Amino acid sequence: MSRADAVALVQRILDADYASDDEVDGWLDSLDTGVPVRHLTAPRRPRLGRPPARR
Repeated sequence: MSRADAVALVQRILDADYASDDEVDGWLDSLDTGVPVRHLTAPRRPRLGRPPARR
């Protein structure tokens, strides 16, 4: 699956542009098999605790 195809598919899911949950499940399966794990990123969350010391 190309990056453009994956992005378009994710955008359709976010826009709720689907007829049924089964359709979305199929898309998620396609993304799972078509996009290598190393290409997926998660949003970065701030670390808990004290902020870094200023230099």
